[in-house]
Parts: sequence; C-alpha cells; structure tokens
Amino acid sequence: MPRSSSAAVHSNDSDSLGGLEALAASVSIDSTATINSLKSLMTSIRQLSEDLPSAETLASDLKNWLKDIDPDTYQQDVLWSSEMKAEHAKYKELDEMHARAIKNSSNYYQATEGQTTAEEHLVRIKLAIEWGEASVKY
Repeated sequence: MPRSSSAAVHSNDSDSLGGLEALAASVSIDSTATINSLKSLMTSIRQLSEDLPSAETLASDLKNWLKDIDPDTYQQDVLWSSEMKAEHAKYKELDEMHARAIKNSSNYYQATEGQTTAEEHLVRIKLAIEWGEASVKY
C-alpha cells in the first residue's frame, strides 16, 4: 500500500510539475511579448525625441523671432470662424455691460452712503437689478 500512495504522490508531482512547466512557458511567452512591446515603445520614443528640436535651438529661434516683433504693432492672428468671432464680440459686449452695471451700482452706493432717502433706495434697487440682469446674461 505504501507503494501505491508513493506512486500517487509521484503522479501528483509530475502533474504539478507539468502545470509549473506550462505556467513557466506562459510567463516566458508573456515576458517575451512585454519585452518586444517595450522595445517597440523605446524605438518610438527615440524617434519622437529625434524629431523634436533641442531646447537650445527652440529658445534661440524664439529669441530671434521676438527680436523681429514690434510690440506696438504686433497682433496675433486669430484663426476663428466668423461665428466664433461674433460670439466673442457678444461676450465682450456683455462683459462691458456687466462691468458698467457693477461700477454704476458701486459708485451710487458710495455716493449716497449714510444719508439715504426713499428715492435713493429706489435708485439703488434699480441699479442692483440692472447689475443682477447683467450678471445673468454674462
């Protein structure tokens, strides 16, 4: 009986060994694939690195470009569609309207601070409403 149990142990060991060999082969294949993909990645990184100008070259080019720019006349080219330009103009108009409403309300409040009449309260309320409306539109 001890022999058969010993044979069973050996049988389990060989099954276990086969499983380990299969696992090792699988890990080896996965490792090889990983290494190959890393090599490909490193090749891509090297290529990108070669395609990029050096920091010194880029800084030098920017300095030379800056020497040729007249700050008083330079305007950046805005490559916006006509719809985008119209929306930007509308936004700027609302921004100015909002800023005026804040300024009008603040100035009137400061001018009438401490001695307010019923009429001044009504003007303050009107200016506050204009400010609120401008804020909602903005």
